[in-house]
Amino acid sequence: MKLVLEDQRTGDATKDTILADSERTVSTVWRAMAYGDMKKSGMALYYTDNALVGVYQ
Repeated sequence: MKLVLEDQRTGDATKDTILADSERTVSTVWRAMAYGDMKKSGMALYYTDNALVGVYQ
């Protein structure tokens, strides 16, 4: 499994920060699936409440 994200720098510091955080969110989910360890993946940092429950299902 390989996750490749294109460099999406916009030149706007706020947008670039949001894009970078989104990349980390996606990467966290992929890492959890790849290693089969949803609970230790750090997804609770990015997902809470119903969203976190939905990811674990």
